Amino acid sequence: MFATYSKLQLGRLRRSALCAFLLSLVAGPLLGQTSPVLRICEIQGASHTSPHKDEQVSTRGIVTAVARNGFYFQDPIGDGDERTSDGMFVYTKKAPRVSAGDEVQATGTVIEYIPDGVATNNLSITQLSQPDHIQTLSTNNPIPAPVVLGAAGRQPPTRVIDNDNFAIFDPAEDGIDFYESLEGMLVEVPDAVAISPTNRFGEIFVLADAGAGQRLNSRGGLNLTPHTLHPQRIQLDDSLLSGDMPAVQVGDALGHVHGPVSYRFGNFEVLVLTEPVVESAGLAPETTALVGTAQHLTVGSFNVLNLDPNDDDNSADIANGQFAAIADQIVHRLRAPDVLALQEVQDNSGAVNDGTTSADQTAQTLMAAIAAAGGPKYAYADVAPPDGADGGQPGGNIRVAYLYQPARVALIGSVERIEDDAFRRSRKPLKAAFDFKGTKLTVINCHFSSKFGSPPLFGRIQPPTNGGLTQRLAQAAFIHDLVANLLTVDPNANIVVLGDLNESPFPLAPVQPPPGDVLQTLVGTPPILFNLGDAVDGDLAYSYNFQGISQQLDYLLVSSALLALQPEFDYVHVNTEFPNQASDHDPILARLLLYDRPD
Repeated sequence: MFATYSKLQLGRLRRSALCAFLLSLVAGPLLGQTSPVLRICEIQGASHTSPHKDEQVSTRGIVTAVARNGFYFQDPIGDGDERTSDGMFVYTKKAPRVSAGDEVQATGTVIEYIPDGVATNNLSITQLSQPDHIQTLSTNNPIPAPVVLGAAGRQPPTRVIDNDNFAIFDPAEDGIDFYESLEGMLVEVPDAVAISPTNRFGEIFVLADAGAGQRLNSRGGLNLTPHTLHPQRIQLDDSLLSGDMPAVQVGDALGHVHGPVSYRFGNFEVLVLTEPVVESAGLAPETTALVGTAQHLTVGSFNVLNLDPNDDDNSADIANGQFAAIADQIVHRLRAPDVLALQEVQDNSGAVNDGTTSADQTAQTLMAAIAAAGGPKYAYADVAPPDGADGGQPGGNIRVAYLYQPARVALIGSVERIEDDAFRRSRKPLKAAFDFKGTKLTVINCHFSSKFGSPPLFGRIQPPTNGGLTQRLAQAAFIHDLVANLLTVDPNANIVVLGDLNESPFPLAPVQPPPGDVLQTLVGTPPILFNLGDAVDGDLAYSYNFQGISQQLDYLLVSSALLALQPEFDYVHVNTEFPNQASDHDPILARLLLYDRPD
């Protein structure tokens, strides 16, 4: 499919290019054509924006890939400068009349196209837009050999996306410059290994060389660290495939994949030209070993991804099996926790904005699915928010809630919706007290403000900001003070704070200020809460996969009285590594010793 040009072929191409250039100087003016003839590398330049932006130019190359609205072509000779791309996309609006291997000369306007507009903070793509002249000079030419990404070719940077706010174009150090230097060019990812499952857009994040030299976790993922956002991650996309991207899970091998480099939705991506041949790594969903006993209570947290029973709101949670899948995970993977804190429960009508706020049908549908999966009888508790008050999907009236087993625990009084300015336009925490054989347990279920407003990691704002951080810090401070007040009344109180905190367990150095540590703010100094995730091998401490980075967003913290009784904790990996997800979060679970006398 690809060819390395021989010296003879290169000589012919150079002579052909020189002849075409000289001919353009003579014939262009005679034909009324005044567009300068430039090489693709001259149009691309060593920067994120073409030095010939908005100019009418003519250029030529070998077609490497054809899309429904244009084509990629590449100078097979190049200029030998790794900073300047030798390929680019020609936007024709409708299907072009060219084929891979054609040598084409095109005349059009150089534009910097921003996918979905400036407001997205996406980078731009250098394109030749709607050319008024496309000439096929020859056909059946060898396709230029792809640039190999990895040890056998060009190594992507592994630490820095950008550290100079675009002041210096440095592909050797900055990941954002590295991929820009390949924009439009044909590349190959050898021995690609998945570090994310296939998502609903047909995208997979991979590493080259089977992840050699990378610090992968024991399940094949790439964990977030305080000092890097892992620019070596490579996104594969199926836009140029005739069918869909195969469904893969973390750790699966995809062999050698190739395609042109493009950019959309905040990421550079390789548009694969042939369907990858997948070799499964055999990763299996986990089942917790933690179960309730006569002395132990199990308490978990599970973000259930905008769950609602209305299949007419563009999200068919019943028909697509989401209720059944979540119920199966609760019963068979979490082994039916005694108390389960839920986040992202929607009202009965889901995203239909009809004034409904009650989620009783959502709850009944889930509890029926749990029973059908062989689970125990659960009771449900929430406090419906005022219509439209708590953010989330418009119309959904998202909230946190509880499932609990009445045969094992008793709800003391009613649950309390916590109101404070820190939670304005955000999900309100829900405090509940449970009785287990005469011992009281207070649980505070939280879903902190989202990261909405964060720019893309590979976007025009560098370093990226951490959207919503200021509000999450205020929320963490409020919950800390709430717990402190409870402990003032009873220093030995058994308190659990849990839920989706939408934050990493440490500040991220590659992210812009304002500085702040949400988890440390919640814990306090000296600490009054203790994160049970700290006791887990950091290798497995994650509950979310964001663009191929495994990370913690979900937490369970306990007061000192519970910590003294040696609680056990588990991240139960059942969703984030697999393409058929019941939720985009993994649930978490703790087992607490609350009754130390034999029955």
